[in-house]
Amino acid sequence: MAAANHTVKAFDEDLEELRAMVALLGGWGEAAVAAAVHALRCPDDGAPARAVDLAGHIDTLAQDVEQRAICLIALRAPMADDLRGIVAALKIAQLIQRLGCLTLDMTLRLELSAPPPVPDGVREAVAHLGEISTSSLRSSLDSFGAQDPAAAAAAAGAVDTAEALFRACYRMSLAGSGQGRPAVHLMLAAQSLTLAAALSSDVARVVHFAATGDRLPRASLRPVTEKAVAHG
Repeated sequence: MAAANHTVKAFDEDLEELRAMVALLGGWGEAAVAAAVHALRCPDDGAPARAVDLAGHIDTLAQDVEQRAICLIALRAPMADDLRGIVAALKIAQLIQRLGCLTLDMTLRLELSAPPPVPDGVREAVAHLGEISTSSLRSSLDSFGAQDPAAAAAAAGAVDTAEALFRACYRMSLAGSGQGRPAVHLMLAAQSLTLAAALSSDVARVVHFAATGDRLPRASLRPVTEKAVAHG
């Protein structure tokens, strides 16, 4: 019995360490998006370089989480809730890794959008979109840390707000005077921020499934066309 208790305790410690790694990874993901958004407002203060640096750390740690999760499954042969918890950590790491790749794209687009003419109102709206994406990721990660399915369900809906704001940004860009290449790059950066919100929603969906075994509906971003924007 003592050996069995020791095995259970060791597994619990391994699982907690895995969750801590995912929490750190998520914190880096949140910081990377925040740095990209800051680069939009202050392109010359080193924020772009920080976003790129964080993306590299995210990729490395995500691979470590994947290795650790696979080893836990192979060595501990977990069942039911424990297995769902490990698989959830693995999936969240993969989602944050994709978020890191999006951060690189956002940073490049924001640098290319830096010259005028891009209306200030559009730039501020895109920055607000970035703040929504960052907040959505933070809420999803908090629900993971607390293992709270209700909070995860609430966080999963933030992608709808992000999508609505992206469409507003798109309308403002079409109506404004900035129709050149910088405006195009800014809208592509805004699209990446919307996708970041969708990834955050997916993190929340994974958390909800790990805690309950039930799947939340997946967010489905509609393609942006002038007709779609006209209808909201």
